[in-house]
Amino acid sequence: SLYVVLTNRSHLFRVLGKEDLQRALQVLQQHKGDLEERAATVYQNTLSGQAATDAEQVQLPFTTAYEYASFFLHTMGGRSYLFRRDSKTRLLATYYSILLVDEANKRGSNSHGIDLTEAPARLIAEMETNTSLTRKDAYIATLQELVGKYNPQEAGPAQE
Repeated sequence: SLYVVLTNRSHLFRVLGKEDLQRALQVLQQHKGDLEERAATVYQNTLSGQAATDAEQVQLPFTTAYEYASFFLHTMGGRSYLFRRDSKTRLLATYYSILLVDEANKRGSNSHGIDLTEAPARLIAEMETNTSLTRKDAYIATLQELVGKYNPQEAGPAQE
């Protein structure tokens, strides 16, 4: 419904508030050069539950990170939000959202029932044409493993 779409679209603003959302966007803008490294660190801290060591770093409990991942992957508002960001930010947010949902599956806590049958293959196709990601090959290799896990018929023949 239109109401749900509009509610989803304003989700981040309502949850984070104006100041925190502006701060998050400012951090993204200031750290474009090391965005891949920072995103990986936030992801690892989220999985391990370790406290952030950098004052500018974002610290999220796994359940909160899963909610955001679900929002980005599974709602029109979340997808719309990502498509308004630059391609590097959008691809990284989608990548880590997929990894978080996969982790939720491993933990038996995918409470929204997000299906990862198609998302990894779609993201691979987007990443293959991108030139801004320095770790693109590693991301694609991880995504290909997930394609094999969630959609084995698309994984292709096994390499010998």
